[in-house]
Amino acid sequence: MFITLVFTRSRSGLFAFAVSSAIFWGIYLLKTRFKSLKTFLLLNGIFLLTVFTFPNPVREILLREKPLPTIGSSAPRGPALEVPGTESGLIRDIVWRGALSIWRSSGKTFWLGSGPETFAMAYYQHRPAEHNTTSEWELLYNKAHNEFLNYLATTGLLGLGSYVVLLGFMIYILVKPQISHPEYQGQVNNKPQTNPNPGSVNLMFPALLAGWLSIPITNYFGFSVVIIQILMFTLPAIAVVLNTSPENPSPDMPFNLGSSQIIGTLLILSATGYGLFTVANYWVADTYYATAEKDVQAFTMTQELAYISHAYDQLSQAYSLNPKDAPIAAELGVISANMAVYLTEAGYATPAAQIINISLAASQKAVTQSPYHPNYYKLQARGMLILSLIDPRYLIFADEVMVKAQTISPTDPRLPYNRAIIAQRAGDNAKTLEFLRQALEMKPDFADAIGKLNEISSPSAQPAP
Repeated sequence: MFITLVFTRSRSGLFAFAVSSAIFWGIYLLKTRFKSLKTFLLLNGIFLLTVFTFPNPVREILLREKPLPTIGSSAPRGPALEVPGTESGLIRDIVWRGALSIWRSSGKTFWLGSGPETFAMAYYQHRPAEHNTTSEWELLYNKAHNEFLNYLATTGLLGLGSYVVLLGFMIYILVKPQISHPEYQGQVNNKPQTNPNPGSVNLMFPALLAGWLSIPITNYFGFSVVIIQILMFTLPAIAVVLNTSPENPSPDMPFNLGSSQIIGTLLILSATGYGLFTVANYWVADTYYATAEKDVQAFTMTQELAYISHAYDQLSQAYSLNPKDAPIAAELGVISANMAVYLTEAGYATPAAQIINISLAASQKAVTQSPYHPNYYKLQARGMLILSLIDPRYLIFADEVMVKAQTISPTDPRLPYNRAIIAQRAGDNAKTLEFLRQALEMKPDFADAIGKLNEISSPSAQPAP
């Protein structure tokens, strides 16, 4: 596992390993009265040799092999697979400041936060402008990359306080056996048992404590996933089990279910069955959605109408199974707009009008389901931009959608750029230039905006006298 930390260059993992190792070996040496010093020196010598042999963040810091990056430096340019991204520590600094801004934004968020699992939407509103200078400026951040700040931003001071209290009780459970009984071996009949062999040391509780402490340390620089959360609760539970044993085991009882137990069991089975059906329904809808995405990619490469038609059918199936899923509704709005254009060009006005209504309703449902997510407004505006090929009035509606998106994501340069595209489609060069300059003020190296500005400013783009 240590080799994995070295090769994956996990700074938080290496730091957590150092802290947990110091605690474990400190307890171990004290328990053995430093009689195991040779073992300590041998094993930790191997660890240090590994650290200084292979490239890793610890070696780079100690030997100063690489200069430290500075905040605000521009994102590297070049092919994504050839140029490394912005240093993750700098990105974390920016995202952490955004999380603190969410927490301080109002009295409600100060105490209760923006709501559980709402960081992705709340961050857009408070996203620092410096985020545009990173290589990940267009990625969605659904976590603060700091478990404690994530709780602070989404559940407020009360939520973070509750989480810290929970961690404190877990530490107490892990530390108590060592403080109360230094030679602790467990309990029998609720009586502490000391080590029957004075020459040996029980390392179970120090190992549990050291291993558990690595979790909040790594969570401080990231966020917990499922297995980490399971370990965080399981390790103290193991300590509780080792610290407790029943005084009098219960005798075997006959297994007879009463009527209330049967009814309760049936209710639980019914609820479980409904839950499984809902999950299966969601999974089927997601398979339709994934198939439609592949069709859209194929259409982008080939421009064959059959792919759009098939994508529309797949998304319609997905939407019918899961109409409350915003991504499905948003994509259906865009694909339906494409279908409406092709049907209009083919002379099928009545079916086209029906599909236009589907497009508008689906895209509106997406932004209604998730009103603080600018990506769904972008998709809604894209659908209207496509529909403007049928009726130019949709350009006005598309721009209004982008204005709404800017109110919830004021530092996103993609939004004024999209408004520039809409203005260009409407033939308003003055507004096009204005929006492009706004986008470049937010992100001076915005390649799309620079290219569009050069395109408009080139002599060949000027109308003939």
